[in-house]
Amino acid sequence: VIDALARQYPELRITVVSRPYVGPVMRMLPQNVSFVGVNLKNYKGLSGIRRLYKELKTLQPTALADFHNVLRTIVLRGFFKLDGIPTAYFDKNRRQRKNFIKANVKTQQRTSFEGYQQVLAELGYPVRIDWHQPFSLFGNISRPGMDISAETNTPAETKTQSGSNSRQGEAVFAKENAI
Repeated sequence: VIDALARQYPELRITVVSRPYVGPVMRMLPQNVSFVGVNLKNYKGLSGIRRLYKELKTLQPTALADFHNVLRTIVLRGFFKLDGIPTAYFDKNRRQRKNFIKANVKTQQRTSFEGYQQVLAELGYPVRIDWHQPFSLFGNISRPGMDISAETNTPAETKTQSGSNSRQGEAVFAKENAI
């Protein structure tokens, strides 16, 4: 999804903030994507999150997309929101997933990709994923019979669907000065 965002908005400077092990993958993205690796052991507790916020704020972000939505990123997102930075977050729809499993309410669940697209659309950056070239370093990974298109997976159509993904990062976007 970040690759699609970077290609569709080449003027947008994107900084992905995540754990250091994600860095090698981020180097394969377009030039308008940068990466900040964060060792969470150096940012423990509320004071550590506040310190991380102050460090990231120096990059002058214009918007923040939280693709992880856990307590740590919720607090970090709150600091940016208090500063007037537009934020959006990935809703994991835990209640719908629980109903899917326990209450036997079988409804189509939203994919993580659709959720990430929704987050970006909320920030004013709707993206369309080209599934024939989703991540340029892998080339064409589509399989016969695979019919996935962003046109059928718009955020408006997926609001009642649910999905999740683990160990994702937080992406912070800035138009001129990357964060």
